[in-house]
Amino acid sequence: MPFTSEFWHPQVYEMPRTVLDGSSFDFFSVFVKSAIKSSSSIALIILGVVISVGLISAVISKIVETKIAPMQAVKKRQFGRLVNSLDFERNKSELIDDKVRSMELNLLAKQVFRRKHRDLILTDKSEEMQLKQEVRNFYNFKNEEYYRMRNDEE
Repeated sequence: MPFTSEFWHPQVYEMPRTVLDGSSFDFFSVFVKSAIKSSSSIALIILGVVISVGLISAVISKIVETKIAPMQAVKKRQFGRLVNSLDFERNKSELIDDKVRSMELNLLAKQVFRRKHRDLILTDKSEEMQLKQEVRNFYNFKNEEYYRMRNDEE
């Protein structure tokens, strides 16, 4: 049937009205409450399982780490010793030259430091000498006291 102007406006009629109140959704609230209860209980069970597995795996990994870590450290140190000994056997003269250069550098650094900080070194030396003198005096005092008490007892 073709669309024409005579069919365009439908006739007016009384549409049935549905009135909704709280009692209309009672079945829905029961359904929602039961769904929430079941999903929350399942979620709690899953959460408990996940936490348990996580804690157990953490404890086991710590135990394994404490048992394995020392053995790995020893293996690394053994390997390092082996490398050092082989290096020493093959490159003894070069190692000695490196050590001499580092000692020379250390000596030069000490000389530069002493030149730059003459007053600091003098005060440190004088304080060190004063402290040594105080220790000597204390030792002599205790020594004299000991022998004095020993002579008094005889």
